[in-house]
Amino acid sequence: MEIGDRVLDQDAVTFMIEEGLPVEELTVLTGDDDVDEVLEGLKKKELVHIESRKETVRSTDLQSDGFDLANWGHTRFKTVDRRYVHFTEKLRALNEE
Repeated sequence: MEIGDRVLDQDAVTFMIEEGLPVEELTVLTGDDDVDEVLEGLKKKELVHIESRKETVRSTDLQSDGFDLANWGHTRFKTVDRRYVHFTEKLRALNEE
């Protein structure tokens, strides 16, 4: 399966169905800064679903990981909502055709 200029092997596709990938990581893979529009189109076609998860992240510097870290106070940990993109079996089936 091709995403942008990357090719995903079967193990990666299975991972994307079961575990998903943060939207931020998908942006890095595709090189497209605005993947939301693409994801909405895929979602309407039932090729992906998007799940929100709360995660605790740790900052190693004040500009890391695209999160606004200016108001973190004395801790380097913060709970954030992160969106995960999951492929659907329908997308796998289309790819296998």
